[in-house]
Amino acid sequence: MPPCSLTVAARRSYTTVNTTRACEYLISLCRVWNHSLPKSGQMPTHVEVSLANGRVALNAGPEHLEIVLAARSGFDIALLEDLVSDHLDRLSSEELHYQWIGRSVQ
Repeated sequence: MPPCSLTVAARRSYTTVNTTRACEYLISLCRVWNHSLPKSGQMPTHVEVSLANGRVALNAGPEHLEIVLAARSGFDIALLEDLVSDHLDRLSSEELHYQWIGRSVQ
């Protein structure tokens, strides 16, 4: 699983989306969720966003976007998976593929 500091929850889910536009999608998702980006002048490669039902960590690489979700319940994880997938599909002009992998955290 990609490294992140998500500590919200007892449930996690993650996926890696193959794309060369990962930074663009990361920035677009932040704008959709009104999350401010670091003002370093460089393209961000890692962002963590708090939402009402959990947290989303986005890690942009040159050929992929890693997404890690954390929430308190399986229901909230499913909602976050749908939310992220739906937003990315609307933002993208390419066909993206998701294989969400979930686990409980003890």
